Amino acid sequence: MGTIAQCCYIRISIGALAISLCAGGTAIGQAIDKQRLLIEKLAAHERLLSDFECSLSGTYEHLVERHDPGPGKGRPVRKYSERYEIVKQDGMLSSRFRRQSEVGDDRQLLAQERLRKFDGTTSRAVSRQQVNLQEGLAVDRGNFYPHMLFLHDYEYTVPLSVYLSGRDSIQAFPGSNWDASKQVEFSIVGEESIDGLRCVIVQADEVRGSERKPVVGCRLWICTDRSYIPIRFEAFTYRWSETVPVGRGKVLEFGEVHDGLWYPARWSKTAFDKRKIQSDGIEEPIWSKTYAVTGFKVDPDFPVSFFSDLPIPEGATVFRIDEGGDITAKFKK
Repeated sequence: MGTIAQCCYIRISIGALAISLCAGGTAIGQAIDKQRLLIEKLAAHERLLSDFECSLSGTYEHLVERHDPGPGKGRPVRKYSERYEIVKQDGMLSSRFRRQSEVGDDRQLLAQERLRKFDGTTSRAVSRQQVNLQEGLAVDRGNFYPHMLFLHDYEYTVPLSVYLSGRDSIQAFPGSNWDASKQVEFSIVGEESIDGLRCVIVQADEVRGSERKPVVGCRLWICTDRSYIPIRFEAFTYRWSETVPVGRGKVLEFGEVHDGLWYPARWSKTAFDKRKIQSDGIEEPIWSKTYAVTGFKVDPDFPVSFFSDLPIPEGATVFRIDEGGDITAKFKK
């Protein structure tokens, strides 16, 4: 069990940050400084884990029965296992993603595989018989950030410090593909000790429109004793409920690269039935995921060619894509 210390907060938007003011009279400047200091410390710890080689495996299981329409599109996924092999080095990226799914009542097996490379100039990706050659950084869930472990499935492709800094910082980050109509408002809402580990609790809401009404949000317990990695997570979709989360996650185990440098070694996530949340305000699990890091080391030293060499299968369809995402050429190998 954790112990928590917090006070009543008022949210105010100033620039890119949602400022949290303690109702007891905390000054605006102190609130701004506290948020900026947290982002600076978070960014410093992210830099220590910016270059790494990682093997990551995960399992998904749907926990309730779903209708199977039979062969064809739309068959429900019952469970899957997946694996990532990721290398990030000096702004370059190599990622291999493999998944085997069980779909439908007959547990039909479906396999997926995707390989992506980025050498600092050009992104190359191959999946089955399709190859994309794109100028600049084009990323997907293979671009994993250890501090974004709970947001990994949502395909956020920026570091956590950038995400908390708001829309302008997100849009300026290479490969972010951020929807410009959304803004991120971030506040510090308290502190808590979980199993003896100190945490800062932050709330990040995505807002739209001139009224800046929150649409979705997340609450993160950032563990200052474990390299500022979030140790707990709650996700909210406010049209279903403003108080009951649609999902929760927690770190089950940490790994240590060396004294004082930590990474998430095993974690789990559970999603809840949105209809039950809306109608009854209860958290009824609908699916669960568990991830485990099977290998992790920092500062890899691969040749640049490792991040550009990507075999193109014979007969594959090749797309050339510019930095804006527009297809400029298409041909068969």
